[in-house]
Amino acid sequence: MNKEEQKEYQREYYKKNQVKKKNYMRNYRKNNKGCEVIDSIHSILCECGGNYTSANKTRHINSMKHQVYISVEEYNKILRPRLREYNHLKKQPPEEYQIEYYNLKKPHYIKCECGGNYTSANRASHFRTMKHQSYLLTCDILFVE
Repeated sequence: MNKEEQKEYQREYYKKNQVKKKNYMRNYRKNNKGCEVIDSIHSILCECGGNYTSANKTRHINSMKHQVYISVEEYNKILRPRLREYNHLKKQPPEEYQIEYYNLKKPHYIKCECGGNYTSANRASHFRTMKHQSYLLTCDILFVE
């Protein structure tokens, strides 16, 4: 059955059973009058003066309007301990560990026979410098003679 046939079937079914569906819904509403149904359409009035639906409660609570309404004392009671924990975790390690870490991060220079210094990352570029090339030429002249 393709989509067009399915739509046609649904239209016919609705036309045939329209009265039956209306009666069912009428009886359902009569029997379930006392039941409270929380609907996302109903808006709720907040203490801060804003309105929100049950589906958007968390969004409203995080809104700036609601946060401003919360008193500074209550806000501090909630956030101050969290900030202290965060800052405690963020503290730097003792100085001896810092020195070791700095020494590990510091680049190690290698002295070349030509009199220059280079790091392991810049080794190839050092060998191409004029200083090193001239040193190699003088060494070759010394060895040949």
